[in-house]
Amino acid sequence: MDNQPVGVSALTMPHIRVRSTRLAREQEIVIEIESTLATAACRCCGRTISEFAGYDKSSRLPSMPATGGVSRIYFYPKRFRCPYCADHPTTVEQFRWPAPPSVGK
Repeated sequence: MDNQPVGVSALTMPHIRVRSTRLAREQEIVIEIESTLATAACRCCGRTISEFAGYDKSSRLPSMPATGGVSRIYFYPKRFRCPYCADHPTTVEQFRWPAPPSVGK
């Protein structure tokens, strides 16, 4: 697994679920992912919040080569609403790439 592109590592991360896959063109795969985490830290007060408020706009992760073609990966971040702050702001989760494998160890 050490020689896999970073995008492939993202698909095998804990707390990531593949929503869908499809063949966009002859040699192009589109993969949609989301996290399975049920909480986030409020961007205002920092408390742990769990009130799911839908999904934010998807973001395209950097392209990666795939066997015999190209893959496009889209991440659908969850929004959480804060019940503690007076105006109940929403916080969008952030996708974090997996750390690259250590070389030489």
